[in-house]
Amino acid sequence: MKQKGKDICVMQLSMVHAAQEMEQETGVPIIHPLSSLKQFVHQTISAWKE
Repeated sequence: MKQKGKDICVMQLSMVHAAQEMEQETGVPIIHPLSSLKQFVHQTISAWKE
């Protein structure tokens, strides 16, 4: 996690909570499956409201 310029990601939903905790503790962004899903749902709901 000390190396700069490399993405860290977890691919299992069961790891999302641990990834979020590490992200808060270290300040290093960790990509997880809910990241893109959250963005997709937000965009879809926003489109419905229009």
